[in-house]
Amino acid sequence: MIRHRNLVALSRSVLCLLFYGEVSAFTGCQKSILTVRHVASCPTDAKSWGEAAKKLNCDSVTQNCALSLGLNTQKHRFQYHCLVNSHRNATVEVCALNRLILGFCAEFDITAAVVQENYNADCKTHNPPCPKFYDSAEAYKYQSCYELVRAQGKPRTQKLARDPAPKSYRLRSSSNSLIGSSLMLTLSTVILFLF
Repeated sequence: MIRHRNLVALSRSVLCLLFYGEVSAFTGCQKSILTVRHVASCPTDAKSWGEAAKKLNCDSVTQNCALSLGLNTQKHRFQYHCLVNSHRNATVEVCALNRLILGFCAEFDITAAVVQENYNADCKTHNPPCPKFYDSAEAYKYQSCYELVRAQGKPRTQKLARDPAPKSYRLRSSSNSLIGSSLMLTLSTVILFLF
């Protein structure tokens, strides 16, 4: 009986590890940085999102980010995003790999060149709430997430290669990418400990 429970727990742990690895444990695509444009606001619906995507023309950017990271190219596409930056002081349009966001507002970390969750913005509590899982390329559906920038004051609109944020902010935002690695290491240790 105990052996069966351990096997069930191990199976669940492995599934969580595989799922989390597919969702979160990839690094950024440096080609994304070349496409960053600061904008006053992001599209509010599918039609305006599509129009903005055509203008940015992510298909014209030569890259192989998903392949080089070993990701499924059908699930992870290099495509248009309009998100809050990781410093919450601007909205940016960017071509980036889409990914599954886990119930938080999506943000783009320019330093790490990655779309990620903003763990300080749980949008499941917003009105309307975001679901537990959503595609980062559908962030326009969760307009309350853009309030993070509006709450900081007037957003910047100039085009910058990188955010001129203090080093402490860069370390905080880059640490979100490290959370996935830490969690995966912890889960691996737990699995090994069970046997």
